[in-house]
Amino acid sequence: HPYNAPLYLNPALAGSTGAGRFASLFRDQWPGFAQDYKTLYLSYDHMLNSYHSGLGMYFMRDDAGTLKNNILAFAYSYKLEFLEKKLRINPGLDFSMLTTLLDTTGLTLSGEELYTRKNNFDMSFGLQATTKRLNFGMVAKHLLEPNTSMSKGGTSRLRMKYTGMLDYTVGEIDENKAFKFNFGLFYEQQGPSERFTGTLVAAWRKLRLGAGYSNNESIILKAAWEGVI
Repeated sequence: HPYNAPLYLNPALAGSTGAGRFASLFRDQWPGFAQDYKTLYLSYDHMLNSYHSGLGMYFMRDDAGTLKNNILAFAYSYKLEFLEKKLRINPGLDFSMLTTLLDTTGLTLSGEELYTRKNNFDMSFGLQATTKRLNFGMVAKHLLEPNTSMSKGGTSRLRMKYTGMLDYTVGEIDENKAFKFNFGLFYEQQGPSERFTGTLVAAWRKLRLGAGYSNNESIILKAAWEGVI
């Protein structure tokens, strides 16, 4: 589920629990292959109620064999309330440093000069609207479209990515009561690539069990225990 990495998904989610939140995620894709793909995500965020502001930071590492990407980001959101506090709208920003490492061991180079380490600064903007049962979010990532080419003198812009998400809860909202169900829709587009995902999650108190399907013909399963600090 995309909300498992909240600050990477949308900086407007910083402080959205109203308290402290620590989140972590680890993915190991194609573990049977020598060049498997690993992702590690760690984040912490907190709501400063006196200032109507959420602050957070996250670290994410993508390990794709010879190429490794590390992201360290700081997120800020501001809480606005309308309709007697029944509607909350949070705009948010994040500022990130993307560090790319290239391991040239075993590579055959044809005279091309390559970076083995490269740093890029980036920004993202997000918006989150929340009611008692409905959540809607939209994000524009990579606003600066940094040059991620590892070739000296080369240009390869990281295209801006647009994300939209919508989920609706049916059943009891109070966590201490009966089951509730959450229906979610998630869409993202970056250049010519796009992905659409639908999910259904059943929840009882802090326990979450769910499944989803993406148009890239992948099935998503989720089991989680959620809480705040």
